[in-house]
Amino acid sequence: MVFRDLRFRRFVFFLSLGIVFALCSCKTVPKNSEGLWHPVCAGVDRMDLKGMEKSQKFSVVRLDLRKGNFIPVAYHNSFDDEGRVFPVSVKTAARETSAVVAINATPFSSISKWNVFAKVIPLGLVYSDNVLHSFPLERYCAAVFTKSSDGIRCKILETQREFTKFLANEDECQVLCALGGYWVILNNGKYGDFKKIKDYRCALGTSENGELVYLLFGKNASFIDCAVILEKLGCDDAMQFDGGSSACLFVENEGKVCRKIDRPVATVLCFCYF
Repeated sequence: MVFRDLRFRRFVFFLSLGIVFALCSCKTVPKNSEGLWHPVCAGVDRMDLKGMEKSQKFSVVRLDLRKGNFIPVAYHNSFDDEGRVFPVSVKTAARETSAVVAINATPFSSISKWNVFAKVIPLGLVYSDNVLHSFPLERYCAAVFTKSSDGIRCKILETQREFTKFLANEDECQVLCALGGYWVILNNGKYGDFKKIKDYRCALGTSENGELVYLLFGKNASFIDCAVILEKLGCDDAMQFDGGSSACLFVENEGKVCRKIDRPVATVLCFCYF
């Protein structure tokens, strides 16, 4: 029992140390960061940040759903009867939809380890065009975009099982699209507990009751790093999309921010003109 207690204390110590380090690594976000935003178009701004570590970089896009003439679209190729889909690159999805901004979304499993163009299976919720293409997974989170008389809003669900409530309430609030991710990293201003593993990351954050949406691409970043950046920029809630070799963010007139290869993915969250 003493040995187990020591191990638990050591785990708590290093977890706390990791959170403190993440907070310190984000000193590049000043208290008054509004002047760092660069306009892309009406309702869309972009900010680039560097972390304390040499190779750590972040690109963040802020979308004001109240101002922009754009709507969220869950882009993907057609699903077959077994729930599989041919992957698509973020750049291709952005071109096909004339997107202002696009980011990879739902995690997936590949049928072929060596062929990146072979069909894939999304791991969790994919809802678009009034069709549930891929069923919710309870252990993962999701981003749901709705439209009502108050406008378009985004809601982050801690578990995808909550999605059925939105479909049952469509008389009052239309579901435009919904895409699953991995986990909630920021919940009402509080950080989640995660191991400090560095990789390429993609995340989505919200504020102003879901009317402001933030899309983040991070290089050499942990989940906590992403959460801290988004919280400092004003987010109340944030979630993690698929990352690693899938991580990619596209911004109109500025091109794509991603790893060397724009890897085809299962789904892409696009914001398109209407």
